[in-house]
Amino acid sequence: MSETIAPNKVVAINYAVKTEDGQTLDQSKDGSPLNFIHGRGMLIPGLENALEGKTVGDSFTAEVKPEEAYG
Repeated sequence: MSETIAPNKVVAINYAVKTEDGQTLDQSKDGSPLNFIHGRGMLIPGLENALEGKTVGDSFTAEVKPEEAYG
């Protein structure tokens, strides 16, 4: 059984931030994942909400609205 992302769990993700037309704005550096503690406000709310309940190895796309990001 895979670990589920939940509050206070240490999580490592590889990511890419893209515009609607596919331009990459940011991404994991050199294949190194971003490590954070879930539920502590270390990520923008929209991404943290999208990650909730995902399991190890999941791959998904999340659309984050401005009000759930940086405005």
